[in-house]
Amino acid sequence: MEGQIIGLLGGRAAEELIFGEGGTTSGASNDLSRVTDYARRMASEWGMSAEVGLLNLAPMPGGSLMEMQMRGERTMSEHLAQTIDREMQRITAEGYAQAQKLLVDHRDTLEKLVARLIEIETIEREEFLELVSNGS
Repeated sequence: MEGQIIGLLGGRAAEELIFGEGGTTSGASNDLSRVTDYARRMASEWGMSAEVGLLNLAPMPGGSLMEMQMRGERTMSEHLAQTIDREMQRITAEGYAQAQKLLVDHRDTLEKLVARLIEIETIEREEFLELVSNGS
């Protein structure tokens, strides 16, 4: 799951690395939605957070516990809700840091991909794999 989060955050991290902090676009919006969903589920449903513990706060007939909480229905303590929020932030931040590190470590390959994409806009899978395998 962490690998999926790192991969999803890679596009945003690459934009920031290439164009600087102010150069990011809304292109990663769907990826960020998916990362948020994964981080929330890791922390609140799948027992993947030591801070939250082995709880499954999965959706219920009235909606998810988080949705019920937002409607003002008390489903968990404020402390637990804040812990889940912190864990989501931690999971996302750690994934983003890993994505940045991978891109920095393989910056030459990233530069080749950027140059090729500027040239032709779309890269087929085979060409992508060739560029990446030759750059590592």
